[in-house]
Amino acid sequence: VTRGTDPMDADSDDDALSDGDEVTRGTDPNDADSDDDGLNDGDEVTRGTDPNDADSDDDGLSDGDEAIGCTSPFDPDTDDDLVDDGTEVVDGSDPCYADQGPLPPELPNSCDGLVYEGSFEPRSSAQLRNFCRNGYTSISDSLIVTNTYLVNLQGLDCLCEVGGDVRIDRNQVLFNVSGLNHLRIVGGNVLVERNLSLRHINSMSRLQWIGADLIIQNESSFRNINGLNSLETILGSIRIQDNRAMNGISGFDELTWLGDELSFLHNHSLKTVSGFSSLEILNSPLTFRGNRALLSVSGLNALIEVNGHVKLNDNSSLREITGFASLMTINGNLEVNQNNALYCLIGLHTVEEVFGDLSIRNNQSLPNERALNLRNSIDHGLQGASLISGNRP
Repeated sequence: VTRGTDPMDADSDDDALSDGDEVTRGTDPNDADSDDDGLNDGDEVTRGTDPNDADSDDDGLSDGDEAIGCTSPFDPDTDDDLVDDGTEVVDGSDPCYADQGPLPPELPNSCDGLVYEGSFEPRSSAQLRNFCRNGYTSISDSLIVTNTYLVNLQGLDCLCEVGGDVRIDRNQVLFNVSGLNHLRIVGGNVLVERNLSLRHINSMSRLQWIGADLIIQNESSFRNINGLNSLETILGSIRIQDNRAMNGISGFDELTWLGDELSFLHNHSLKTVSGFSSLEILNSPLTFRGNRALLSVSGLNALIEVNGHVKLNDNSSLREITGFASLMTINGNLEVNQNNALYCLIGLHTVEEVFGDLSIRNNQSLPNERALNLRNSIDHGLQGASLISGNRP
């Protein structure tokens, strides 16, 4: 009576625990679910979970949620992939199967208007103008601008969506891509290569989604990349390669999903790489190689995890690595080799786990002590070999 229980009922709250048991266990004999986790106290005792703790394994999922799912209420990381079950649910990955990773974002809503069926391959300004005059806003297949004498793409201002690829290649006098300023969705690749006069693609400022790869390569007049600040999702890779006049890369600050490799290769005038301020997880390798004018890597400061190798090799002018301010986990090798001017590794001192080898070799200006300091800061988080040699004594 003093406790408020029914002296005529051994189980006042009908939770399959007697009032006496509840007093002993510290549960509430007047509340069938003392911890409000969706499971009766008696069920929890039978299952072995704690009826006084809504989340027995402290993984961010209640015992009740785990009882109706595939996860274990006794193991915060059911699939042993080093990510708590609750975090996986929030991120959209499967907490019951390792190595699934977060799921890619959904495709944005399609654009209203008429669809041009097939691939559109303009050869003249008149064809560009007629596209919008005919009421089209989308192309079912690819936009192909190849080997033309177009100066720009004005006239395609209505174009919102391309179901296949956007190919812009081998154009003699194409100076910019103005006209693509309303393009939001590309279902396939965006390929830009071998355009003799093209300076930039900054007009593609509203592009949000690329369903495959973004490739910019073999451009002789391309100066910079800084106009892709609406781009949120690339299901494939980014490859920026062999652009001899490109001197800076910035932007990409809305990019949160990149499905494959991020690589910067043999851009001989490239001095700085910044931006990518929202990208937290890279699902494949990250590579900087053969960019002989590269002075610093100061972007990618939100990046936490790389599911592949991280390679910074043969960038002969690279002096310091000051980006990567949040990088903790590399599921592959970490390589910093043959960067002759490199003297500072401070941007890599946040790394806690390398599930491969650590290679810091033949960096002529880097004091070997700094290489050893990085290895020591990773300490037991290094799962592979430590390969440190050929640096400055």
